[in-house]
Amino acid sequence: MRILFLNPVGVLGGAERALLDLLACLRRSEPALSLHLLAGTEGPLLEEARALGVDARLLALPERLSALGDSGLRGQEARALWGLARELA
Repeated sequence: MRILFLNPVGVLGGAERALLDLLACLRRSEPALSLHLLAGTEGPLLEEARALGVDARLLALPERLSALGDSGLRGQEARALWGLARELA
């Protein structure tokens, strides 16, 4: 089975550390899984995922999308959020 994870950035924050923990657990519990990670920017996330045996690659995303994170949308008006969703689609 193949599993693909997509992360908007390659830096290490809390969510990215949790993702690395999940990848490590999956690797230990089910070594036959084909684990893949796409990150929107270069950074240590890709390097650490590769060290776990994950096929980790850069998928350059538009800057506006890469800026999204767990707090990237905080304080945005609904109209701005719908505009972003429309652009992404």
